[in-house]
Amino acid sequence: MAWIEGAAKVLRYDQIAAFSAGAGRALLSVGNLKRARILNAGWGRIVGVLEIATLVPGPGAGIAVMWAWGEEVLVGRKVGDRNE
Repeated sequence: MAWIEGAAKVLRYDQIAAFSAGAGRALLSVGNLKRARILNAGWGRIVGVLEIATLVPGPGAGIAVMWAWGEEVLVGRKVGDRNE
């Protein structure tokens, strides 16, 4: 039984580590859009969207929502349009 408990503990921490890496990458990606002044949302809204999308449907959906949001922002911009 001890090895089953050990395996469960490893898998539990693996899930946390995998989600943390995905969420960090999603936040860095959106942060790059914010730094380039392509995205005008504040950090509270960005983290809130990730949080709600993670809590309601699940962690994979939260990361997918952040990815889709970043893609929508990029598609909505014209090449060379920097709002200067």
